Amino acid sequence: FKDLNNFLRYLELKFKSKVYIIPHHKLKGIYNPYYSKRFKVLHENDSAVKFIPQSKLVVATTCSTAMSYAVANNKKILLGFTNELKYEFSSLYKQMVHFSKILGTSLININELNKFSNLKIKINKKKYHKYKFKFLTSKNISNKMNHEIIYDIYNKKNLNVLKNL
Repeated sequence: FKDLNNFLRYLELKFKSKVYIIPHHKLKGIYNPYYSKRFKVLHENDSAVKFIPQSKLVVATTCSTAMSYAVANNKKILLGFTNELKYEFSSLYKQMVHFSKILGTSLININELNKFSNLKIKINKKKYHKYKFKFLTSKNISNKMNHEIIYDIYNKKNLNVLKNL
């Protein structure tokens, strides 16, 4: 957590912004004494939905739904890992490498703070677009309102029930 706190402090200074930590939903309401007191931890259930659209950058230390919110809102993503994750939880690290390639995002070792001086974080618009239509939505529904999508699903389900009678 020392390296994570140092890294988040570095980002706070670099981007001249406040850092907000949104814990995994299973950890909502659980106090983590290892986070620096300078960072606000958001425990509301809709924190990601509420705050990611307003953010400059989303930092993920595991593959997370937050990445999808960042892509949907065209926000920069930085994937950070630690030596411990890389060597002791290699399957999680491999997932992060995979998503870094899919999204064209930076993947950095937060244990090596001295290497961040030239950190440039960009959005790869082509990869974000491809990700959106591969994992988040479909071109078949991109021009429909939400109520139209639900109506179509409902009618299709009822039609299938009638066919089986």
